[in-house]
Amino acid sequence: MAEDLRWSCSKVSRAENGRCLLTPTDTSAWLVYCAAEQAQFRRLMELADLAWEERAADRNRSVHQRQQS
Repeated sequence: MAEDLRWSCSKVSRAENGRCLLTPTDTSAWLVYCAAEQAQFRRLMELADLAWEERAADRNRSVHQRQQS
């Protein structure tokens, strides 16, 4: 998988073990590689988008909190 997607082996390992959050683009590539069914693909992409939005919101809150300190 890592070679086919042109990712490092460590990136694949971290994603498989839940130690990193893939971007929606990377999630899409992963799902295409794994031949996810259309309904699965759509649902998992919705979750990936939500997770990415939550990460961005967390970072914004963190920056805001540092600025107020």
